[in-house]
Amino acid sequence: MKKLVLQDKVDVVVGEYNSGVALAIQPFLSAYKIVLISTGTASPDLTNNVKKDYSKNKYFFRDMVNADRQEQWSFKFLKEFVNGTLGYKRFAILAENAKWTEGFAPDLKKDLEKSGFEVPFMERFDVDIKDFSPTFSKFKSLNVQWIAQVVSHAASIPLVKAWADNKPAPMGCVNVTSMDSKFWEMTGGACLYEVTYNQIARAPLTDRTISFWDNFVKKYGNTPVYTSGFTYDSVYMIAEVIKQKKSLNSDDIVTGLENIVYKGVIHPQTGFDKQTHDLLEGRYAMPLVQWQEGGKQVVFWPEHFKVGNYVKPAWWKQ
Repeated sequence: MKKLVLQDKVDVVVGEYNSGVALAIQPFLSAYKIVLISTGTASPDLTNNVKKDYSKNKYFFRDMVNADRQEQWSFKFLKEFVNGTLGYKRFAILAENAKWTEGFAPDLKKDLEKSGFEVPFMERFDVDIKDFSPTFSKFKSLNVQWIAQVVSHAASIPLVKAWADNKPAPMGCVNVTSMDSKFWEMTGGACLYEVTYNQIARAPLTDRTISFWDNFVKKYGNTPVYTSGFTYDSVYMIAEVIKQKKSLNSDDIVTGLENIVYKGVIHPQTGFDKQTHDLLEGRYAMPLVQWQEGGKQVVFWPEHFKVGNYVKPAWWKQ
């Protein structure tokens, strides 16, 4: 941040995908009076800090779905599709021990149990763990019918490879690395049948999403990752505010962003809560995507974004 502001002389910062790092950066924003729109962080603490001390933290905005909302969406998927469509009632929750999961995992367990489902296993594992085989073996003895994984980066590949080797219950919730089209190659196809929600997919999230996706692939030779759409929209929102205000002053940009209504490639109506600077409630969608034969990523839920059907793992007979 010091280099960007004092040496590179930037006017606005867009990006950052690690909540712990973003929390460390936050105090510098007021010191430098510079706006940061974060497009890859999920911890609610970041926007709660804006509400607690607005004058100090008003320069922080988030154009991404926070962890609380991700948990609510995950529960909705597990209840409506995994239980409602597939009929499964016994869940395991396997979450990495990171800032963004500290509320996510226990809240998901609580919501499932409140709805009458069984959760015989929940664990937040160390991000450096390499061998998940003992855990997956345990699931078989617990008669788990669906594994809700909550992982971002470090453990994604060993987790998925062990899952494919041990062949326990189907697995699907969130795996950030698995959102990347290169994950098929990274795992040697071991991610076949794995499910994760994504923040972007080649599906009609808005009437601009598919053209954005196709142009991205044409230009860069690979597909967008979960932060791509948020970052793209944020840059254009900043540009619109600067144009409206005819100003690069950070306080003017804050006011402009607090009042913006923007149709992007992710949300039909992007806007920010004036007290927290978080994305406004109800302005997001996270399609559920499954890895299928040939390395295809297929959106199968919710129904209005669906481009294909969910496929049960070949080894799973329930």
